Amino acid sequence: MFSSKILERGYDYWAEGLVSDVLSTEDGYEAIVSGSYNYEVEIIVDDDEVLEMYCDCPYAEEGRYCKHMAAVLYELTNQCMAAGSSRSASDSGKAGDIPDTEHRRQEIAASVDRVSEADLRDYVKQLLYKDKNLYEKFKIQYEFSDSREMMEIFKSQIDKIFEEQCQEYGYLDYYHASKLEKQIYRIMGDITGKLMKCGCYQEVFELSLYLYKELEYVAVDESDGVTDEILELCTEIWEELLDDCGEQSIGDMIFSGLKDIVSRSGVHYRSERAWGFMQDFFDEREYITEMLNIVEEALKKCDSRKVTWEDSYTISTCVTDILYFMEELGYSDTELTEFSRQYWNLDDVRRYWISKGQKAGAYEQTIGLIKESLEQSKGKPVLVMEYRRTLMQIYKQMGDVEKYRAELKDIILNESWASKEDYEEYKALFTSKEWEQEREAVFTAPYGEQHLYELLQEEGLYGRLLEAIKKSGSLNILRRYEKILQKEYAEEIVQIYADNIEGMADRASNRSTYKEIVQILSHMKEFRGGAEIVERIVGSWRYKYRKRRAMMEEIKDL
Repeated sequence: MFSSKILERGYDYWAEGLVSDVLSTEDGYEAIVSGSYNYEVEIIVDDDEVLEMYCDCPYAEEGRYCKHMAAVLYELTNQCMAAGSSRSASDSGKAGDIPDTEHRRQEIAASVDRVSEADLRDYVKQLLYKDKNLYEKFKIQYEFSDSREMMEIFKSQIDKIFEEQCQEYGYLDYYHASKLEKQIYRIMGDITGKLMKCGCYQEVFELSLYLYKELEYVAVDESDGVTDEILELCTEIWEELLDDCGEQSIGDMIFSGLKDIVSRSGVHYRSERAWGFMQDFFDEREYITEMLNIVEEALKKCDSRKVTWEDSYTISTCVTDILYFMEELGYSDTELTEFSRQYWNLDDVRRYWISKGQKAGAYEQTIGLIKESLEQSKGKPVLVMEYRRTLMQIYKQMGDVEKYRAELKDIILNESWASKEDYEEYKALFTSKEWEQEREAVFTAPYGEQHLYELLQEEGLYGRLLEAIKKSGSLNILRRYEKILQKEYAEEIVQIYADNIEGMADRASNRSTYKEIVQILSHMKEFRGGAEIVERIVGSWRYKYRKRRAMMEEIKDL
């Protein structure tokens, strides 16, 4: 599995303590091995047998077993022996390849004991001088008192992770983004834990802010939401600082740092996590006043230039934030209205006043605003849906049953976005006898056509449900409802399968389709009268398709 040279170098890496962050996973183990870079190793184990090994170093990318894998196997072996295991984690990777770890430890201890303290110090100094990674580990382990120097080390480690995982032009693809996330979580967990214990709160925040800013300059494949996960880690650190410290100076420091991010980057999606944190955790008047100033300045910048798509998003966000801050600071409705008039074309401004009017019970005024907004929102189905639902709620709150019923009916009969809740609410307006007549209009409406099978089932109209399924010609729909239909319509279900399967057989030209047909035939036997029909079908096929050898092989056991 390993060449003697690779094993020897792997052992050296392990003996120098370069294996870290060993984690047990669902499939085996993961670990980080430090070298010229930090490399991530994954060992896949099943029933104490090593099945596969992966490393992201260049040597292993060609399918070879590398020294980093060997180093991790040595570490796992050592951990197993320390835990009293009778079998090492690497036995299946060829036990003969791995030296007696305990013997080597004793040998190393004896060698060190024979060296004078002065010589040993000189040797350690040489090692640390030659290996920057080892020196940084040494500093963290034994000289943690100088927090500022530690900060530079920690920042360089974060930089190194980004450098290792980023491809050309600073892009992180899916694979490397996932690896970066794991490494960042590990290092930040270790670092912030040590700094918090030492009371180095400023350094903890500075480091999280450094990581936050690093993400601004990297393009990431967001298929797995990596950026959000890392930004969430940063906000968790900020919240922990506020909870654990409780000092005004710490709060001021965090607010100032986040304010710098927002002021520099602008109030948009790149800084929205920091901006959202400020709004959620800094509700004192002086902070709100500062945030109002920030967002007013951002709005002025957008208003002073040609508006892009991103500016439109920013303007809408800024305007709604300003309204919120003004309200929190006690501005009058007259002042709020005067500001809103400048941006009355924005949907979010209208939403703000509709919500405010509904809460205040200003129903007539709010209804007028909703109707005006509906005219402006033609071609925006999501907004139309929101406005109409709000209008229906207001009629209900007013006790205007006639208008409420008319609005709900129009939604059910004419809007494709009507929901099951709307349907149930509409049905509740009628007696059982009235509903039998009214539901026919619902079945032919856009909502009814989209949910016809579900509605027929709910109404207990099983005969009509069977006919609708038969008309659709879909076996998938039939399978979905056959359990509720089979007691009364078993023969009809089998016949639908039979009609469909004849067409499938006629068109089939490969073994996979024949296998699917056989599965359907086997399923048909489960219904009353199904076995006889299957026997008849298969009998006719043995003559009709006798030249299709693959088909004959598949149906021979039916």
